[in-house]
Amino acid sequence: MHVAMIYALCNNGNMSNEKIYDILRYKHWKQVIALWPTAREFASELNVQYSTVCSWKMRNRIPPEYWLEILAAARLRKYKVGPTDLIGLAALYERKTINHKERHKK
Repeated sequence: MHVAMIYALCNNGNMSNEKIYDILRYKHWKQVIALWPTAREFASELNVQYSTVCSWKMRNRIPPEYWLEILAAARLRKYKVGPTDLIGLAALYERKTINHKERHKK
């Protein structure tokens, strides 16, 4: 699915989370991290501290500046992770964050 379409579907508010989940291959960032044998190996391949990866898992977010390294490392290992997977996860995370803020704004 095209990147812009995934982002639009996740953020225009017209689609339920259940339908979005059906479209996305991964529902949580920790699923991407779990493709690697260990979180330590994932951290090593991205040249970050293990504690950084633990924080990403806990926050369910990986900053975009690491996505190219993730894609390159996944390609070397022949893991099925593409740009649309990462953008879909980011869009879903953003949607949840916006919905949470709106609910607690009142």
